[in-house]
Amino acid sequence: ARVGLVISNHGLKSRHQRLKERGMLKVEEVAETLNVAVGTARLWQKKGLLVRHEYSTKKYLYERPPDSLAHEKFKHFKNRR
Repeated sequence: ARVGLVISNHGLKSRHQRLKERGMLKVEEVAETLNVAVGTARLWQKKGLLVRHEYSTKKYLYERPPDSLAHEKFKHFKNRR
């Protein structure tokens, strides 16, 4: 509550706004970019393939995934056989 008051009184941007300005994405946007399910994007984050930043309690924005990560899904399916 105090942080919100300081932000409001001084015209500062929220952490969420600053992260979005840096190009961070919601997990749904990351999944869409990679053409995978949201659950897969979250799994890849847990494996260290995606980087996320917390902007509020249990709320995250993700760094844009590298182009090479799009190929990861094919390796995943190939290894399942």
